[in-house]
Amino acid sequence: MMQANFIYGKTVFMWTFIAISVFLAFSCKKNTDEKTAIFNVGPQLAYIAPRPPASPSSPTNIPAMKIVENGVKDTLYLTLDRISGFTYTEGYTYVLKVKITITTPAPVDGDIYSYALIQEVSKSLNKGNY
Repeated sequence: MMQANFIYGKTVFMWTFIAISVFLAFSCKKNTDEKTAIFNVGPQLAYIAPRPPASPSSPTNIPAMKIVENGVKDTLYLTLDRISGFTYTEGYTYVLKVKITITTPAPVDGDIYSYALIQEVSKSLNKGNY
């Protein structure tokens, strides 16, 4: 009887240890997701409204880059400081390789996306409309 209780106790301990290990492994996982994208940045600034909730002291027209991501139909408007490591000069068309990080849970006062320059693929003086 003593032998059976010892084996049962070892088995319970082993399964408890495995369950706790699995729980800790998944609970320590960062809630971030990353991808790499190619951005085509237009040569002219667009002006956008401030993000809600805007205060009366917020600027009404915020300069933003007009961006089209390869493979995506929608146009993205990012303020001039949103792509870390990149300095925009109006009048030039850029092709950028960018790391997009998606963080969850979403910050209360911000966007869930952060952008970081990996490589400036090309920069050319604008020769027409974008």
